[in-house]
Order: sequence, then structure tokens, then C-alpha cells
Amino acid sequence: HLRSRNTRRSYYFMKMLMQIPLAGFDGRMAASRGRRYLEKLEQLPMQLANQTHEIEIIPYDMLWKYALESLQPCLSALPE
Repeated sequence: HLRSRNTRRSYYFMKMLMQIPLAGFDGRMAASRGRRYLEKLEQLPMQLANQTHEIEIIPYDMLWKYALESLQPCLSALPE
């Protein structure tokens, strides 16, 4: 159901999220694997995707950035 024209951005975002476990939760590898879907997502602006703002409260490209940032180890939290 996510492959219809009206939900194409959601489809690409789900494909991006699926790259995270496939990359072994490595942020750099997930970013690399998800790049092609991110490019497709960016080519489809929200207004043209016929998806209302209720679906995408926080734009998917921003959520992807936050997801990748959460995979980076927090070195300051490690004991010395």
C-alpha cells in the first residue's frame, strides 16, 4: 500500500529505515545504503507527493538525519 503515488515518500523512508539493521546499525554504512532512497525522497517534495502534513509532521529527510545521528557512538559518555 506504500507504493501508490500518494505514499511514495513514506515508501522511500521505510526503505531507508530498513537499511539500518541491514548495515549492522553502523551509521556510516546505513547512510551509504540509504543514499539512493534519500535522493529519490528529496526529488519528491511533500507538496507534490499528495501527502498531507499530518502524515509527515517532521519531514522524513530530517528524521533520517536524526536516526543516523542516534547510531553514532557518544564518545563523551564513555568512562575514561
